[in-house]
Amino acid sequence: MEACVECCKPHTELVNWPSLRGKVCPVCEPKLYTAHLKPEPECIRSYDGGATCDGPVTYRQSYAGTGLQIAECAKHQVEACEREQGLRRRYPELAPADFDPLYAGESWDGDY
Repeated sequence: MEACVECCKPHTELVNWPSLRGKVCPVCEPKLYTAHLKPEPECIRSYDGGATCDGPVTYRQSYAGTGLQIAECAKHQVEACEREQGLRRRYPELAPADFDPLYAGESWDGDY
């Protein structure tokens, strides 16, 4: 059983805090948050096991506009940006010049 780096007591459930160079218990973790300390984020793409991360892990805004913060390494942030740009090119917000709403009864603005 590992010990918490904050209280030095052994616990079965510990959370990794790389900035403290160790793991903390669920009792000590809220205290660290109130002290405005935060664990270093892990890249969201590293959870599938096959991803190879590269560069520092930072937070970015979700491209969906939900306001969520996404933790990704530099490599995966570049890949996500390229994917998003590809989607924006294929599905622009403005209708193409040759779009005719009367053809097949479709609309571009989302009113279905």
